[in-house]
Amino acid sequence: MSAAFFDLMRNVLTAQYLRVNDRSTSRERVNLRERVRLEDGKRKEYTVRMPFEGDAFTVKLDINGGSNPPLYHFLMENDGRPWAKRCDFVVFHRLPSAIYCYLFEFKSNYINAVDIAAQLDSGVGWLNSFHRILHNYTSETFPLAVQKFALTANRDLGPFVDETGKYLKHDPTVRLYHYQELTDLNLADLENRHVMEFRCQ
Repeated sequence: MSAAFFDLMRNVLTAQYLRVNDRSTSRERVNLRERVRLEDGKRKEYTVRMPFEGDAFTVKLDINGGSNPPLYHFLMENDGRPWAKRCDFVVFHRLPSAIYCYLFEFKSNYINAVDIAAQLDSGVGWLNSFHRILHNYTSETFPLAVQKFALTANRDLGPFVDETGKYLKHDPTVRLYHYQELTDLNLADLENRHVMEFRCQ
């Protein structure tokens, strides 16, 4: 059942939003690559590749770095409407027991906690809508386990994290990672104590 719904999600998404996995090594890896704006206005590219067991695919929501086509063509995106925001990536990961969805926002040294939380929450809104659209039109569904992550190049996270040193103080459901911490980290080993579950009745 999980495999059928996972394939349905992958097969109905527009190709321009899907990203190809890296198969250059013995273990297939999700391949997340993003050009991040620095404080001086220049951009720097960050790449994260994570191996996985099971099956996985990646959706790039922010495909044009701010000049994106609407996610919902029937909704206006002007005046700062919340659905106009988007996180960078949503990774769908199927294991035998569950389907996991990891939302990622890439940042440089500069951290704006309010913006990070808003972009990831908008990603959660998109994912919840996508999940329900499939159920409404096909009657198919499967629970999704959803987690939020922000990646940064900043080594001094003290002002931004809670007492654990891992979670965003402004929104403790967001797990912060330095890019180097994710080098060849298995998808299933991502740590986040806050897991949302999406179900359609």
